[in-house]
Order: sequence, then structure tokens, then C-alpha cells
Amino acid sequence: MESTTALMLANATWYSSWYDNDNQTNASDGGGEGVPGGPGWVLPAWVGTLAVLIRVRLGICYVALFCNAVVLGFQIKLQSFRKTQYYFAVILIISDILFISCTFGETYRYIHRRVPIPPFYNGLYLSSHMMGWLAVIAVGVDRYLALIKMPFTYKFKITIKKYVLVTLAMMVWSSLYAFVFTRYFQQSDTVVQYRGFIVLAASLIISTAVYVKMFFAVKKSFRAMNLGDRIQQMRLKQTRRLMFAFSMILITNAICFTPLTVVFLTIYFVHQGEGLYLPKNLIILNVILNLRALNSILNPIIYWWQVIFREISLPCRSTKEDSSDPSTKMSTISKTN
Repeated sequence: MESTTALMLANATWYSSWYDNDNQTNASDGGGEGVPGGPGWVLPAWVGTLAVLIRVRLGICYVALFCNAVVLGFQIKLQSFRKTQYYFAVILIISDILFISCTFGETYRYIHRRVPIPPFYNGLYLSSHMMGWLAVIAVGVDRYLALIKMPFTYKFKITIKKYVLVTLAMMVWSSLYAFVFTRYFQQSDTVVQYRGFIVLAASLIISTAVYVKMFFAVKKSFRAMNLGDRIQQMRLKQTRRLMFAFSMILITNAICFTPLTVVFLTIYFVHQGEGLYLPKNLIILNVILNLRALNSILNPIIYWWQVIFREISLPCRSTKEDSSDPSTKMSTISKTN
């Protein structure tokens, strides 16, 4: 998948080229009317549209940073990182924060014309993006181990310490991936365009396969479950909520990231990269970049509503259920007597 840096540089190159050429043309004519910023000069409509889209992206970054910070704060308060079923959700939120921080930094530098953008932003984008996909896959694998592969020995074999080691391995892999493609390849290289498509396709296929398998496994477990086993019921309901939340996150990731990959593949392989700097294509690409940034708002909202909000309200519900349970009332009366 193409990085934000490439498009930022494309915007800057096109605008600077147009601005300089227009300046030289008017200077050769003796200056006066028509000079950019001077009397009679009219800003092209596409430049104004481009400026609005970029500032909208900056606003999306502010909102996304706020949403992810709130969700991360609740996860820390609830100590979700201590529960294996929610551990990789914390990793996903952190990767979203890094990703949207990278987008914000690039957008801010571009607005203030601090170009070219340092390669650090491209590397951070690639590593955080890879970490996000790995976290989505890891949630499905974790639930597969807990409910299908080793339901009776899961708590003894799978510990937080082991998941910390897995996280370190994910970080090393993501960092190496970012380093190689930032250090040894140019954005215009063919392998970079294939990389974006391969990473997206592989992530979607693996994630979808794991989640579909988990869906049928949870459905089968509900049918075979003993109605009197409240602990198993609660465990399956938590898993179902978590899997539904991450299935929605998987769908939004596909919707928000696929268009950019398809557009870049079309530009580079159908039009040999010639259409990248056309005003119409720059506007389309910036709309898609805004959609991609919007994904970092949708992820925490989905996770908040499906998992955290229900986790907070669960004690209240269980208290009401216990108070309405006759056996609980009788035990309370016997204790007072």
C-alpha cells in the first residue's frame, strides 16, 4: 500500500511546479496582473478543493487521536491488557494512535510547506499499519486457541508473558518490514506497488478465514452448551461480542484501505504513473486518504460500543440479575437471620 508521504510529495510537487511556472510566465510578460497573489490573479478551483481536503484530513486526525486516547484510557482503567482476550485490542489501539499521529505529522508539515517529508514518517506509517493488521489477526487466533484448540489448558499454557513475547516479535517484524521498504526501495518501484496489494490481500484473506472459522465454532459451542453453565455462557458471550467488534473493524479496514491500493495500482500499471499529478487524480487520492484516516475514528468507536461499554455495564446488569434471583434473596434472608 502506498504511503501518505508519496501523495504529499505529489501534491507539493504539482502545486510548486504550477506556481513557479505561472510566476515565470507572468514575469516574462512584464509582471502586473495575473501574478499569483497579485491583482487579477484567480486561484484555480482544484487548488482550493485540495486545500480543503487536506485541512479536513487534519481535523479527522484530531478527532481520531481524541477517540483513540479515550478508549486507551478506559482500557488502562479496566486493565484490559491483563486479560488475554482483550490484550491485542490494546495493541490495535496503540497502532492506530501511531498511524494517525504519522498522518497528522505529514499533513501538518505539508500545510506549513515543510517539504520534503522525512522518511521517518513513511517508516512509522508502514510499521504501525502492519502492527494493526497483525493485531486483528492475533485476536482471532487467540479466541481459536481458547475455544477450539485448547479449551481446557488455555489458561495454563497461554499467559500474558507469552503474549508480551508475541508482541515483541510483531514489533520486530513490523519494524524490519518498514525499514526494508523505506531504506532500499523508492515509492515509484514496481515492487512497492505489488507490496501494497499483497499485504492488503494477504491480511484480508487470513483475517477473514480465521473469523469465519471462529463464527461457526462459537455458534456450535452455543448449541452444545449446558443451559445451567453461567460461566461458559458469559465466556461465549464475551467472545461473540469481541469477534463481532473485530469483524466490523475488519470490514471497515477493507473499505477504507482497499480504494487507495486499487487507485495506485491503476495509475502505475494502467497509466504508467502519468496520471498521478493530474488535478482530478490528486483530488480523488486526497478523498481516499481522508477515508483511510477516517478508519482510525471508526475502530475505537466500534470497539468502545461493542466491548468496553458492555464491559462497564456488565457489573450493573449482573447486580440486577442477582437481586431479582430468588435464591440470592433467600441466601440474604438466611444470613440476616
